[in-house]
Amino acid sequence: MSSSDEVAKKIDALWQTYLPTMVVRMAAIQLAIESLEAGHFDRELTRNAALEAHKLAGSLGTFGLASSSGMSSRIENLLSLPESVQGMVVELRRLFDSVSRDIESR
Repeated sequence: MSSSDEVAKKIDALWQTYLPTMVVRMAAIQLAIESLEAGHFDRELTRNAALEAHKLAGSLGTFGLASSSGMSSRIENLLSLPESVQGMVVELRRLFDSVSRDIESR
């Protein structure tokens, strides 16, 4: 087995280890987006989702999902702007759905 095959195998094993954590992070983000879609702004829920998006951005980049890492950073930024976040719900949903698809297809 070549060293690049060994690295790929180790990365895949790490992915499986951290996937449950990423799913929990995605759930926190989804909950905040659903709340915003329903017309409710919960500062704590939104702040927590922004924090989870920040962590997700770093994790996804480590696993070679650079595009989803960037989208997660954008989600974090949007959720960090409480005065305009409700106007960005459609964009948040689009970004979230795209990241979700990338995670599911990895």
